[in-house]
Amino acid sequence: MSLAALSPIRKKIDRLDNHILSLLNERLRLVKQIGKLKGQFTLPFYDPSREKKIIARLRRKNSGPLTDEALRRIFGELFSAARNMVRPLRVAYLGPGGTFTEQAARQHFGSAPQFVPMSTIAEIFEEVEDGRVDYGVTPVENSAEGMVTHTLDALIRSNLYVVAEEHLRVRLALLSRTSRLGDIREIYSHTHGLALASAWISRHLPSALLHEVTSTGAAAQMARARRRTAAVASEIAAGAYGLKILATGIDSTRQNQTRFLVLGKTISPRSGADKTSIAFSLKDRVGALNRVLTCFARHRINLTRIESRPARSTRGRTATVRRPAIRSPFEYVFFVDFLGHVEDPPVRKAVASVRAECEELRMFGSFPRNPAL
Repeated sequence: MSLAALSPIRKKIDRLDNHILSLLNERLRLVKQIGKLKGQFTLPFYDPSREKKIIARLRRKNSGPLTDEALRRIFGELFSAARNMVRPLRVAYLGPGGTFTEQAARQHFGSAPQFVPMSTIAEIFEEVEDGRVDYGVTPVENSAEGMVTHTLDALIRSNLYVVAEEHLRVRLALLSRTSRLGDIREIYSHTHGLALASAWISRHLPSALLHEVTSTGAAAQMARARRRTAAVASEIAAGAYGLKILATGIDSTRQNQTRFLVLGKTISPRSGADKTSIAFSLKDRVGALNRVLTCFARHRINLTRIESRPARSTRGRTATVRRPAIRSPFEYVFFVDFLGHVEDPPVRKAVASVRAECEELRMFGSFPRNPAL
């Protein structure tokens, strides 16, 4: 093919680009109309169930060569631009910058919102509750290390709902100011980061002192501030803090994923492929848990997770919080996720049956299901 043959192909591409641009602007004008109508009824403009339905429909129609993942990213940025045009969002995440939670927040909301770093998971909840941000993103579960207990405890004390979930592949790296692995004397990371990298650290830096901090971003800050120190964090954090990458892929599993929750003040509408999350405390009687599980089985509800946590003090920031009653330091709260939306008749009946068997039940919300990667 000669270079002259490129010209007619490029002209076709230019015409298509012009057409795409026209269609995008037309779509945004329609979205703006929807935003005005929602404003009249004080409805939240961000609707994860609607966005999920759009992506699912387009995937069914997609014949390639565009991949489904590329389609999701392209339309994710389109959704982000549309939301920002109607009303810019503020999203809190577990900071500082460069954490996996920030990556998950940007993956979910696109690049348009203002992302606000918080020092602790509790602060994320407080910012959303007090209306200083619109949504919060917090880690809840790692495929290798299990549940993030700070998030579970905060959910119990909060009036917020889970409006969506996001999965992120986690690839850990060792970051430092120095370029010599032998110079490292101390390593900082989040609890899960140190646990996931423990085998690699034992082999390569067995004498290093390990320190837990609130996030991988905070660990990168420590590595930047101190000599002979390293952080177990994301490769993105290296660029954010001017650190060198001494090693990559240091986590113990190649299938390492973290699930994140998106927190808001309203329950998401049905998307057709939803998950519901609740917590409950049991009545003090023989077979109490079995009676609850039978309620789910009777209504053919598929449980995807059940987790117990020792009950902690339920004194929260808001007097109206609907929390499980705690009467003994040895009582437990059970966290359960299951398929379906609270508006689905079988789910509604199952939840009513479970509530009758429990001391108290807390509804965290129904939200679009996001399959693991």
